[in-house]
Amino acid sequence: MKILHETCLEYFRRRLSEGWKCIGLEGHNAVLLSPEGFRRELDLRNDVETLRPNAAGDETNLTPMGNGANWECVDEAVADEFTTYVEKIGYGYLRDL
Repeated sequence: MKILHETCLEYFRRRLSEGWKCIGLEGHNAVLLSPEGFRRELDLRNDVETLRPNAAGDETNLTPMGNGANWECVDEAVADEFTTYVEKIGYGYLRDL
């Protein structure tokens, strides 16, 4: 199985290049029709944006586990499982911003 990771807009453009027709477009909502007659509704706003820290924030209250500062423990693109992370030790409310 081949898995494509694409935004909704990339999917929309790919389907049009494959012969699908756009039969409706209102705001962020599109309706596609396949060459075989299958109808597909699509919300073009459903993209995913991943934000990763690149410096310390306004607060660094959690305890870093592993090498580096708090933000360096959570900035990887591919999770390193339990090599680096931040945690709260004890009771109370703490946050990293």
